[in-house]
Amino acid sequence: MDSIRNIIKVRVNNQDYLYQYENAWDKEKQRSYPKHRTTVGKLVNEKVQLGRKFLAANPQYKDIVFKFEDHKLIAVSDLPVVNDAGVNAVLSKTFPLNAGASYVLKEIARQDGLLQDLKAVFPCHWKDLLALAMFFVIYPERTLANYDITAAHSQLGGNPLDSQRISELLEGITLDQRQQYMKRRLATSCGGENNNFWALDTTSISSYSETLSKVAYSHNKEDPEMPMIKIAFLIDETNGEPLYYKVLNGSIADVTLLRNLFVDLAQLRDKQINLVLDRGFCSEHNFLMMFRNHVGFVAGLRSDLAIAAQTIDQLMPSLKLALPETYSTTIGCYCATKQIDWYSSTRAHGKEQYPFYIHVYYDKQREASEILNMTELVESFKGRLEKGEIPNAPLFRKFFK
Repeated sequence: MDSIRNIIKVRVNNQDYLYQYENAWDKEKQRSYPKHRTTVGKLVNEKVQLGRKFLAANPQYKDIVFKFEDHKLIAVSDLPVVNDAGVNAVLSKTFPLNAGASYVLKEIARQDGLLQDLKAVFPCHWKDLLALAMFFVIYPERTLANYDITAAHSQLGGNPLDSQRISELLEGITLDQRQQYMKRRLATSCGGENNNFWALDTTSISSYSETLSKVAYSHNKEDPEMPMIKIAFLIDETNGEPLYYKVLNGSIADVTLLRNLFVDLAQLRDKQINLVLDRGFCSEHNFLMMFRNHVGFVAGLRSDLAIAAQTIDQLMPSLKLALPETYSTTIGCYCATKQIDWYSSTRAHGKEQYPFYIHVYYDKQREASEILNMTELVESFKGRLEKGEIPNAPLFRKFFK
């Protein structure tokens, strides 16, 4: 039995965990560093316990006793080694499911035009890229280190590439190829008879990296003291396919992202585009930019904007009457819509006017609940104040002196 190499021991909460890592070379610092790692197991009383996910992906190591020594796991038991026939026997149990899922995924890719776009942009490697994508869909718990064994006993297609070949394949994809592929998928999504709605949002990923240039400090909701990196996604509402992505500096606010998006979508301006945005993208500048680019949009509106505050003041008195004709059974609250004219005047574009629809929603049950919660909060502040405590909260300072 060959040893399992590239193993490091990391102590977490008084427990020693074992990870298998893959090195990469830092050209600037002229040294290697761990690129990514996979959990192998842990040390319990100096004995190696392999993890369930690692064993599921590597059945040949089942019932083998290992010891950890010199960054390796070395087999020390006299138990029989699982040979290729044993591995085949384990993998054959999942082969029918693998074949069925592979067929369905390939058919979806063909019908949706994804297969055609892969062939056009990656004529030499489309089979391998499609196989890698299907591998992640069918086996979400496995890592690319397990790909060659799985691919050799499946109907994923492509070549059973090892980790080194996969790294070379992915690193060989150029920025121009990525942009070509995304533009083709965007054009395909625009090609239907109905006007598609695309959801635009960002996700933030905390990072300890000191080498990634886009890692920066910003408003990190999960850990304010951690720097992060941002990724913007554009998702097709109909099928959930990611049509566009962009890796961003962690300090960039969501409200500033639309300009980059419209630059990348410049070739699709003759198509009808509709964006769905949350309040993070809410700004008068963004609305004006979408109007000028003839982009339809549905966006969360911040109540501190003048147009929102004015509309709420006008519509709320009638909504609070709770008349049946203003009630929507679909969303379970009272609602009203007001059309206003959006005016803008600039030296570059002159005077502009666009129709703008503001929808206001009123939930009577939620209002009652919020009033009750606020009353209980104020009463709790009062009780603490009578005991000599001074709560450090903005709401306390708002109601008490």
